[in-house]
Amino acid sequence: MLAIDGDVSWNNIQNVDSNEAEDCGLFSTIDSRNQAVIRYQKAYIRKIATELNEYDNLIFDICDEPSLQGLPDGSIINLPDSIVVPWVNAMKEVFLQAEELLPKKHLLGQTVQNLSPDFSGESWCSWLPAEYVKPAEKALNLNYKNNKPIINVDRIIRL
Repeated sequence: MLAIDGDVSWNNIQNVDSNEAEDCGLFSTIDSRNQAVIRYQKAYIRKIATELNEYDNLIFDICDEPSLQGLPDGSIINLPDSIVVPWVNAMKEVFLQAEELLPKKHLLGQTVQNLSPDFSGESWCSWLPAEYVKPAEKALNLNYKNNKPIINVDRIIRL
């Protein structure tokens, strides 16, 4: 099993979009300062969905912990759902549109119960990535009713 984790290809450290330190963490928002990065994110998702479509044994995770924002001083804050949800939805739409014309369809998920908005009830979210013992337990307790597989992604290889 393999998950493509949406946040590994773009970030402030790699200097995509020449973001300054105070912009750290914008990669999971639709903030106007992030528009150039979003173009790369969408292109990356289209490319991955297209190039890997022939393989049956793939599942996709939009982004691991998209609400988590590291700051230049080393501290961490949690972005509100109102900022993260539009970005996750934009990335989800790109993936679904890319696969729409392709022969194979793959499972698409979004981290639940751990630094991420809860998309477990959404029809497009066909598997529920959970990490660590407590969030996985919380996902079982809160999301089991959605009748979707809950997978501990600590056991998945990420590209």
